Amino acid sequence: MHTMRRHPTYETYARYAVADYLADECFLEWVKHNPAELQAFWRQFLQLHPEKESEVQAARDMITKLRFLEQSPSDEQIERLWQHIEAGTDTPARKVTKQRRLYWQHTRMWAAAVILFLLSFGIWWWFGDRHTTIRTADALRRQVTLPDASVITLNANSVLRYPTHFRGSTREVWIAGEAFFDITRQITDKDQHLQPFIVHTPTLDVIVTGTSFNVHTRRQTAQVVLNSGRITVRYKDAVYPEQRLLPGQAITYIDGQAPQLLAADTSRASSWKKGKFTFTDTPLREVIQQIEDYYGYRVILKDSTMNSYLINAALDIPDISTLEAVLSDVLHVDVKKQDHTLIFSDHP
Repeated sequence: MHTMRRHPTYETYARYAVADYLADECFLEWVKHNPAELQAFWRQFLQLHPEKESEVQAARDMITKLRFLEQSPSDEQIERLWQHIEAGTDTPARKVTKQRRLYWQHTRMWAAAVILFLLSFGIWWWFGDRHTTIRTADALRRQVTLPDASVITLNANSVLRYPTHFRGSTREVWIAGEAFFDITRQITDKDQHLQPFIVHTPTLDVIVTGTSFNVHTRRQTAQVVLNSGRITVRYKDAVYPEQRLLPGQAITYIDGQAPQLLAADTSRASSWKKGKFTFTDTPLREVIQQIEDYYGYRVILKDSTMNSYLINAALDIPDISTLEAVLSDVLHVDVKKQDHTLIFSDHP
């Protein structure tokens, strides 16, 4: 039975680098023993901070690769390793106290193993890859060209993280919010196979080789719509099997519920990419979500029955003041803007 330790806050972990995760006892306990309490904590953390997923995964991979070690290093070996590290800093090497030896007694195998791994394979291999993070603000879209010439269009209030150079057998990026992907086909130099492109979201991964598709991930809901080519969707909780999509199909996955495979209107799903809102018998509650996602405004309905109103409209994405007038005219309701809030109410 493992004793649960008190872990730092989400905000603290958001400031961690790979080396910090490797030195954190609760992180090690999660990777090694995976207790239910820490499963929930780290899942929520990655949903709140998807930009940290690459570093968390790198630390997990490092620890996992070290599990082949069957014997713990001796105290003498650990002492020598620390002396080597301290000798390379500006602080003179200090004698290891009995208190520190006792502290490392329970974690010495992992601490020493990590140090040995870094010394053997080179710290640069783990930390040399640099990542770029792109964030879009309210009502702004942005097109990003990746190192492999793939093009990603970010919708408003979205985050994209990708490496400055794609190395190894896969190409991987991380997304929170919404983005349209137009992925190039790449051949690996080593075995001349197609190099997969993997899009990571908080709840699922999308694996492709060369194709175009839309990914929407907000409010613990992920939707993937395939325009062309083929993709595979892999769920992170491993409860559901992988699913392959064909053009015109969509997967909608709400965390904790079974995924749904449905036919999709691909042009409507990605109309935002062309600067348009397209609504076809769309309930007002869904329109409100899109307004909140795109403009960053909060929407309040004075009458909850308005949620069921159906909207049919196709328009260029307007500024918030124009949208206010359009919605008031289409819905025959009063729409008022107060600070960063839109208030819908019946006409007086």
